[in-house]
Amino acid sequence: MVPLKELQLAPALQEKLQALENYIRDLGSIVVAYSGGVDSTLVAAVAQQVLGDKACAFTVDSPTYAEGETQEAIDFAKDIGIKHTVQYIDELENDEFTANTEDRCYVCKKSRFSGLVDWAKEQGIQWILDGSNVDDLGDYRPGMRALSELEGIKSPLMDTGFSKPEIRTVAKAMGLKAWDKPSAPCLATRVPYGHTITPEALARISKGEHFLRQYTKNNFRVRDHETVARIEVVAEDFALFANPDQRKTINDYFESLGFHYVCVDLKPFKSGNLNREVTQDKD
Repeated sequence: MVPLKELQLAPALQEKLQALENYIRDLGSIVVAYSGGVDSTLVAAVAQQVLGDKACAFTVDSPTYAEGETQEAIDFAKDIGIKHTVQYIDELENDEFTANTEDRCYVCKKSRFSGLVDWAKEQGIQWILDGSNVDDLGDYRPGMRALSELEGIKSPLMDTGFSKPEIRTVAKAMGLKAWDKPSAPCLATRVPYGHTITPEALARISKGEHFLRQYTKNNFRVRDHETVARIEVVAEDFALFANPDQRKTINDYFESLGFHYVCVDLKPFKSGNLNREVTQDKD
């Protein structure tokens, strides 16, 4: 990991990074809610350099995560050199979560961060940091409301004005392995609101996305509509399904997972696509 003082960035971005350093330094002691994504990895990396042993990371292991996500978070935290705690939580035991209403993310974040607040207090840690950034303000994010209802939680990237592209730029300059990692929200976000979240649904989503990863490095999603798998890819990856043999291989695999129908959404992938139902209803 490249030391912060050695980074060569554009002046405006260097100024933002300095603001982020100062922000975190002034907090004294912190724990990063750490998913292993590029956002929380940058926060953890800066915190480790600025605060040393007064910074640590906390990761929730959950059946709502894709295969390998928790291990990747463990590996990234080790590379950063930050103290790291992993705790298993099963949201599928919470009926309010599995009911999958429009407030599902609120229910999850409120539960997780309430537990993290208690854990931080036990450890004598003053503040909890999350990886939210200014781009998160442009989507339906009920989880943000949960954070605002709890004490001791801060979003340093958002508060210092970092966008996702800027976060990736700084992370790359620091040599962080997560710098180009695609966004990977929990598997429950692939299940349309109103459809019950089950272990079986999460398992077939995880297996389906793992299978498709061999064909592309771009972002994509497998949306689980119970008997229907709806695959979302970026525009340049529509060609993946033009080859008859490849299309049959993909279809056969998804049918083996229990889907009766396999389709490709004609709209290109966009993070938060399932939130269209919510935002359009509110317009």
